[in-house]
This record gives sequence, structure tokens and C-alpha cells, in this order.
Amino acid sequence: AIGYDPESGQTLAIRNKAHATAGGLDKESLKRYFTTDRIDAGKTPTPMNVVDSFYDAMQNFEKIASTLPPEFFVTPEGERVFYNAEVMDP
Repeated sequence: AIGYDPESGQTLAIRNKAHATAGGLDKESLKRYFTTDRIDAGKTPTPMNVVDSFYDAMQNFEKIASTLPPEFFVTPEGERVFYNAEVMDP
């Protein structure tokens, strides 16, 4: 899922429950999740073409989201709104 924080101007991603609990990960944190965090956990890092695809998608979403009204991304009660998304890179 992908969302945007109008206050910080950052795109936020959720890939699992821990990310949701944290309120989403910015693009740098998501990059670490796919790479160094996996290595630290004794897992194989995600291939860089996949990491780059997510990073680019978040950058592109951020550019567009910054032009939209905040109510697309935050409810009147102050809760963040996330959208289901598919990241594809030819």
C-alpha cells in the first residue's frame, strides 16, 4: 500500500503489519528494508532492480501526491489513507 504525508512531503509504503504499525516507511527506510535490514537478519537482499523499481515508484508518487489536496491522504480525524498499489517496471 502507498500513501503520502502532506506535512513531511514524503511518500509512505506499507509492506507488512510492522510497517502499518509504524505508520508507513519513507522511501529510504523501504530501501533499507529491502537491502541492509535483510542482510542484518541473515536473509538474501532483494535484487537491486526490484529495490530501484519501488524507490522510483515512490519518487513518482511523491511528485504527483504533492500537487493534490491533503484530504486524499489524511482523514478528517487525522488518520493516514493508504492505497493498494502494484509496482511494475518494464
